[in-house]
Parts: sequence; C-alpha cells; structure tokens
Amino acid sequence: MSSAKKVLLIRSSLDQEQIATFKILLIKEGFDVKDIRSDDCVQLILTNDLLNAKKNEELLSLFEPCIDEAELIVVLVDKSIKDEMLPALLIEFAAKKGKYILAVLLNEIQDDDIPQQIVEFGNGGIVSIDEVNLFDILREKEEVWQQSDATEREKPLATRHKPKECK
Repeated sequence: MSSAKKVLLIRSSLDQEQIATFKILLIKEGFDVKDIRSDDCVQLILTNDLLNAKKNEELLSLFEPCIDEAELIVVLVDKSIKDEMLPALLIEFAAKKGKYILAVLLNEIQDDDIPQQIVEFGNGGIVSIDEVNLFDILREKEEVWQQSDATEREKPLATRHKPKECK
C-alpha cells in the first residue's frame, strides 16, 4: 500500500469556505494535507511561542518543518493572496528548497491576481481549480501552465528550482 502524498497548502487568510471544500477534496483523494494557517504548522508556532518573529528569516524558520515534510506545495490563489507577505515568503522559500509548487486558481481569479512569486518560483505551473485532471496532476507532479480562463499559458522563461525527489 502506498502512503499518501504530503501536501502543504499556502494560502491567504480569506475565502475559508472554498478552501475548506478544496481541503476535503484533497483528503478524499488520498492526500495528507497540512495548511500554513491551521493544523500542525500553527500549533508548532504557538507551542514555541514564536508568533512575534521580527525578521523574515525568523518567520521562515517557523514554517521550515512543515515545508520540509511536504512533498507538494499547493498555493491556493484567491483575490487577496497578492497582498499578504507570508504566502510570498513561503513560495520563494519552498522553491529554494526544491519543492514542487503548483498554483491552483480559485474561482473568479484573473491573471493579475497571481502573485509574482508564482511566476518567478513556481515549478509545477498554474491550473484552475476546475481542471478535471487536477488530482492526477498533483499525484504525478506534472508541470501544467494555464491562464485564469484555463487555456494554455506559455511557460515562463525564468530559471526554475527543480523539485527534489523524495526517497
């Protein structure tokens, strides 16, 4: 029996209903899901009383165990994620650690809503939440680049941090 792929969700603090639905779908599809805004990641921070990290490096070190454990990083893109510092920092940090990063566009997202860090550091691509093969893409760690309307997007030319294979 194969073990479930470990997924870490990076997301904004908004759009709780759609995010909860997506998490349930991932779990039903057999993924082991953690979320930067709940579960073990936040518990780790609270347990160590580290909420007042003053520097980005300190903040990133808080989330490092969650990022290290994850096989896949899924960034849920909603209208507010571009305006939040934490997702941006974690996307770049995960990329530098060689993690597979896939952005999933929630409903009613436009290309302008996609954080620049996804374009710069995403190595798994960008897909619509309505993509029929979404769970297969995650299982196989495929690279898929789509526009916000789910049509094909040209792959960015930037140098990508290649995902590391788990052993």
